Amino acid sequence: MKKYIISFCSAFLITVLAPVSADENCSGYVSNLYVERNGNLHITGTWNNQNNVVCNMSATWSNVSVDTCKSWLSIGQTALITNRKIVARVNVIGGICTNNNSSTYSPAYIKLL
Repeated sequence: MKKYIISFCSAFLITVLAPVSADENCSGYVSNLYVERNGNLHITGTWNNQNNVVCNMSATWSNVSVDTCKSWLSIGQTALITNRKIVARVNVIGGICTNNNSSTYSPAYIKLL
């Protein structure tokens, strides 16, 4: 009986104390974007005013292909030039859209509004 109580309490604490992960739409304007020598595409958006690595132009990164990354670069450039908003759908822990501590994430998609 003592084993069951300990197991139950352990499972309960793990469940309660584990970080919550949820999909979140980060939307706003693109204020800056650039590609590093290693191929990382960085987008700075008004949703967290932080430089965010979203993909890599040279190799598949976090299940995002090079072709998809090139499309996201095009969307980012269009948003920057035309002053239109974008939405980046991300699965996050702790709210990356407003969290300035997390700067690398792989969106499920990026779309132009």
